[in-house]
Amino acid sequence: MVVAVSDVHAAVLSLLQKGWAQSYELSSWGEPPKAVSNPATAELGAYYFFPTEQGRRVQSADYEGWPFDDDGSVRDGWRAPDQ
Repeated sequence: MVVAVSDVHAAVLSLLQKGWAQSYELSSWGEPPKAVSNPATAELGAYYFFPTEQGRRVQSADYEGWPFDDDGSVRDGWRAPDQ
C-alpha cells in the first residue's frame, strides 16, 4: 500500500482541527517544544504529534466499525465498509 504524503498531511490537519491531537516542533536541545497548529507538508518529519485528552477519549471509545477486538483479532463477521 502506498500512502501519499498529502493524505497523511490531510489526516493530521483533521486531527488537529478536531482538537484530537497537538503538533510540536522540536527544533533543538534545551529549547522547549513549540506548539504548531498548521505543520508544513514538506516538513512533517520535523514535528511530533501527541493526542490531546479529548483525542485519548475518542481513541479509547467503542467504535462499532473497528475491525479488531480487545485481543487484536479480527471480529467475527466484520466486513470492510463499502466505498
